[in-house]
Amino acid sequence: MAERLLDPDEPEAVTFDNEAGQSVFLLTCDHAGRAIPRRLDNLGLPEHETERHIAWDIGSEKLGGSCRDDWMQPWSCRPIRGW
Repeated sequence: MAERLLDPDEPEAVTFDNEAGQSVFLLTCDHAGRAIPRRLDNLGLPEHETERHIAWDIGSEKLGGSCRDDWMQPWSCRPIRGW
């Protein structure tokens, strides 16, 4: 069996919202968060570097969430806050 990347106390890598949305489309935002699994040791980056665009698409979760609400879309997103 393959080893899991996430430790048991870490949240799942994606969130789902508005799963009962009326659209046939699913909006996704795969770089909305800057959470990095503990096992990856912050990818070798100092903490301050994870606050820049190299670690996440700043504002993408807010924009995608707005589209979700306006278009009644199902939504999948990586969380913004770290573990």
